[in-house]
Amino acid sequence: KREGESVLLTETIAPKTSLPPLLISLEERLPESLQYLGVAFGITPTLFNFWKRNGYHPLYIRQVASETTGENSCICIHPLDTGEVENGNWHEPFVQDFKVRFASLLNSSFQHFQTTL
Repeated sequence: KREGESVLLTETIAPKTSLPPLLISLEERLPESLQYLGVAFGITPTLFNFWKRNGYHPLYIRQVASETTGENSCICIHPLDTGEVENGNWHEPFVQDFKVRFASLLNSSFQHFQTTL
């Protein structure tokens, strides 16, 4: 073979052997470590109050309602008590940032929200 000459036309392609499986049974795998649980839903006072009562904190509300449901999407998280996280209140800066952004949009994007939210 000369320098710079391609081997693509003469290369022999064969299946590889001894490859690990792409998927494995859950029984063969250690569980993942979780720091929080999250939920996303179309925000209504009933749903929001349900998740809030169960320890979930809102981090995001979409400014434009869904064309399909007419509801704004909301994302909430529930931090888990785990020894792997040094600061148990790691989520607080995110919650505070959400509150500031939400309050600033109350007279525009979120003016149609019910006051119970």
